[in-house]
Amino acid sequence: MANIKLSPPRTIGERVRTMRLSRGWTQVKLAEESGIGQSAISSIETGSTKWLRGGNLLRIAAALAVHPRWLQTGAGDPQAAIESSTDDAILHELARQLSPQNRAAWIAAGTALLDSQAAAALTPGRPFRKVTPPA
Repeated sequence: MANIKLSPPRTIGERVRTMRLSRGWTQVKLAEESGIGQSAISSIETGSTKWLRGGNLLRIAAALAVHPRWLQTGAGDPQAAIESSTDDAILHELARQLSPQNRAAWIAAGTALLDSQAAAALTPGRPFRKVTPPA
């Protein structure tokens, strides 16, 4: 029997397809798991979409349980430590892309939401930690 060496997936579309198929998933299943439309998954896999940004990259990486950097570039280990949750990863990426002024406004809005949530749910013995936006 000949020993055939498979080359690693070279494009983001090949990486998405390889990982999807390794899980036995259809494009529809990946779309459901990631919250991204099946037509977008198809465009990525066929090469019509060559680069993923922000939330979509993070959603697909989380659904496939691979590191977003590997999914985007092919560099590193696909199973390297990934973010603890999709929401955390998405929030981090969104914050990274905001201008400093918009980031400060976003933090202030988040802090206001936490304050109102804490006021509604605060009970004795459950201290609330206030988040202070950076100057």
